[in-house]
Amino acid sequence: MGVKTIPILAFACLLWNCQSRQSPPAVYTLDKGKSVITWKGYLKNGDSNTGTVAVRGDKITLEDGEIQICSFRVPLSTLVNLNLPTADLKYQLIQHLQSADFFNMLVYPEVRFDLTEIEKYTDRTWEHTPQANYRIAGGLTMLGKTHPVTFPARITITDEQITVDGKLTIDRTKWGMTYASDKAAPDGMYVKPGIDLHVRVRGERIL
Repeated sequence: MGVKTIPILAFACLLWNCQSRQSPPAVYTLDKGKSVITWKGYLKNGDSNTGTVAVRGDKITLEDGEIQICSFRVPLSTLVNLNLPTADLKYQLIQHLQSADFFNMLVYPEVRFDLTEIEKYTDRTWEHTPQANYRIAGGLTMLGKTHPVTFPARITITDEQITVDGKLTIDRTKWGMTYASDKAAPDGMYVKPGIDLHVRVRGERIL
């Protein structure tokens, strides 16, 4: 082997290592002021109640521009009603939702979502989410039980931030929340199983 061959091989090895080395993951932390879920529940006669609940949580990690790790928590102490006309009525509703009849906040203080799969999505047939560019799947844990959920979302990623905007409807009875779920009950005593959720999450880059 000639003397000139050694530096050439060393350079080739260095070049190979640089090309095979992956970029470090990008890490975003949730913006508490901008991450929120809007909820809506329905009574038998078509009336509804709506409100918000805060999203807190764990970091969102991206590798090669794609989300790899994402989970968040929903503290039930942050439940708010938006539509009832007086503060007393709002307080009564929230207290009832936090009671053992519904979310049982004393035993299960938060709801949790853990991402299991995410894929790019180009079909525009998702109802109410025509701008969705990803399909998100994960486990939703509520009342100590975890069930899979899937929903479309519009995800926007920049160097500084990431935003996720998606909508889904869950059947509360799957998690054992069966209070006022008897269809034969009078209008005021039947709450439809479906809860509409509008998830809006924003993360700010920290790494």
